[in-house]
Amino acid sequence: MRAAVVGYLAVLQRLHIPGFPGGTQEGAVGVLGRPTLTCDAPLVALALADQGQAVTGRLSHPDLEGAGPAAVRLIEGALEEVTLGPPSGAPLELQILDPAGRIRWYSDPTPGLRSLAALPPLKPRQDEWVYADVYPWIEPWIEPLLPAWIPAGLFLNFGSLGWDEALAGIRRWRARTGGALLAVQISTGSGRTLAALEACARECAQAGASLAVVTGGETGLALAGPQASVSRPSRSCGTEEKDSSGAGAAVSAALLGALLTDEDTPLDDLAERAVAAGAEQCRIAGALAARPAAAWQMEMERLE
Repeated sequence: MRAAVVGYLAVLQRLHIPGFPGGTQEGAVGVLGRPTLTCDAPLVALALADQGQAVTGRLSHPDLEGAGPAAVRLIEGALEEVTLGPPSGAPLELQILDPAGRIRWYSDPTPGLRSLAALPPLKPRQDEWVYADVYPWIEPWIEPLLPAWIPAGLFLNFGSLGWDEALAGIRRWRARTGGALLAVQISTGSGRTLAALEACARECAQAGASLAVVTGGETGLALAGPQASVSRPSRSCGTEEKDSSGAGAAVSAALLGALLTDEDTPLDDLAERAVAAGAEQCRIAGALAARPAAAWQMEMERLE
């Protein structure tokens, strides 16, 4: 089996702000961390390639300036084949950590969306799963890039979409995919119990998902299929824990990698792989998995 990944590729600047004094514009103070890739699709693509999976990509262009060329080299060096949209300018993706530890996002995705709009749609392959991010702001740009029919399976990452909207989205995509396998991933954030996460996953399966994974931050995650459901608490990384960025993409890549190898992998096995992948990612500073992160470091050093 193979994987095709469709999504948005941008370079995120992480700016740690010691305070927001009056009259200071965002970005005028603080320490600028090394840029990293953002949106799950390229992270999943790199993680799958790191597993040894055959991966192709349809991605927006991260721009020709700044760290954009490094991102292009990283992606093109890891995937079997990549089709990027035309360079349309640098999308703004800024993450600011305020004094209270809250993360604030500032984003202007317009250039990247223009790049996505110019991409040709995927052609269906009998032996291929398709992964796509379908967050609310990006789904209208992603849907035209997917094949008119899905021959093997479709893995959709809904992000933190509202619950009713997520269930409606599953039903809509189930109607489009017909009998193909449909895996979905939804993040509810912290605050729900494991039992509640498992109930949410079962609702997703009842709405038409062949496999549903619902993540709950520090609580853990739950998986459900048409006949069964399981849940697992998150694993503490202890003193090794550095960053939760990219944990959702790590879960997606672990699950999709297992499905590419054996679509009948038991739910218990899938759940173990998912929580292990999320915990391992939390030991790494940044959103990229260990080996892609090392390759990104080398690309960034070439720019300096």
